[in-house]
Amino acid sequence: QGTVPQSTRDKAETEMRTRQAELDSARAQLKVRAFELESAKAALIEPGDDSAVASSETCCVHIQAPVNGRVLRLIAESEQVVAAGQALLEVGDPQALEVVVELLSEDAVGVRPGARATIEDWGGPPLAATVRRIEPYGFTKVSALGVEEQRVRVILDFAAPPPEGADLGHGFRVDARIVTWETADTLRVPESALFRDGGQTGPDWTVYRVDADGVASRRAVTAGRRNGQSAQVLDGLAAGDRVVAYPSDRVTDGAVVTAGPE
Repeated sequence: QGTVPQSTRDKAETEMRTRQAELDSARAQLKVRAFELESAKAALIEPGDDSAVASSETCCVHIQAPVNGRVLRLIAESEQVVAAGQALLEVGDPQALEVVVELLSEDAVGVRPGARATIEDWGGPPLAATVRRIEPYGFTKVSALGVEEQRVRVILDFAAPPPEGADLGHGFRVDARIVTWETADTLRVPESALFRDGGQTGPDWTVYRVDADGVASRRAVTAGRRNGQSAQVLDGLAAGDRVVAYPSDRVTDGAVVTAGPE
């Protein structure tokens, strides 16, 4: 049997996922166009049209929704005069959910369509998802700390429908993890263990390594990729080395430290 390089296989798998995402997008667009057609037909119904009036309730007019689904929001909550084209309510399909993630623009540039993602902290077990699209434009958003940030919307599709009883709905809050890079057997440390020694810049950082006797000593390390929680260590440490997380000014070379509860 023939063999192919791992890089070729990875490229083919990425291409397949991309094409699958494009197919799913095309199918969704087809549904949207069908819904728009039904909406246009509904818009052609004139007041007083006998075909739209219930035979037993001459006071009422049947209004056909452009899509099947559930009522998400009532816009006109009580009796009133409405103009042609005025929105009365919002209808959606809870089984056709998508996830909109607002990423910092510097993080969004590393995301690709077809990338794997995980939906967490929604009230149930993690759910698998896939990146469908990265919006081509960014927008300014003020953070909770009052800092202006450039954000980009990334659209995710669930890899499978949410489990029965999940009760996820429109506008619900979730957390998302998107895989932008991965490798096996990588040495890593908590980012909280890294600090700059003497204002240095570049890929070199410093950690406090703790030996078998509990004595801390400075160790220069070269950091690779980082994800906000862990940092890849390219040089300076070995597997199994212990480091000090969040070192305070009381931690110095030769200080004896004791491991606390994890």
